[in-house]
Amino acid sequence: MKKLITHPLTVIATFLIIIISGQQFGGFYLLYLILGLPHAAIHSITGVCGIVLLLFNILHSKLWNRNQISALINLGGIVLLWLSLFLFFYNDKSNYNIATFYQLLPQILLLLFLIISIYFFVDNILILLKHSKNKLYKPPFQSN
Repeated sequence: MKKLITHPLTVIATFLIIIISGQQFGGFYLLYLILGLPHAAIHSITGVCGIVLLLFNILHSKLWNRNQISALINLGGIVLLWLSLFLFFYNDKSNYNIATFYQLLPQILLLLFLIISIYFFVDNILILLKHSKNKLYKPPFQSN
């Protein structure tokens, strides 16, 4: 179960299926990313860059065999996904998509993405700490 939750494809899938409810038009966040790309919308650019980083890491993690670089790329990708969502709602000055926060299904999907992405973020931070030379971090369970 932990492998499924901490896999980058799970994070990407939950990111893309977030439902955005507009006043007259709604859809999956994937649609908003695609529609924003021709206009160079900042939320689309950051979202696509985050997805590309996570997919790039999946493809090349077996070649590098370095957990630290892989964890750093994962952290960069997840931060870009969070930034994409933040910028999407922050730049909506007319509150067109505010219904997303009042309807149950969009809230559930947004919460699911946030829970999985926070778990993914913490897991990658722990990987970085485990492989660092920092003496302040001690793994919770050490086998002697």
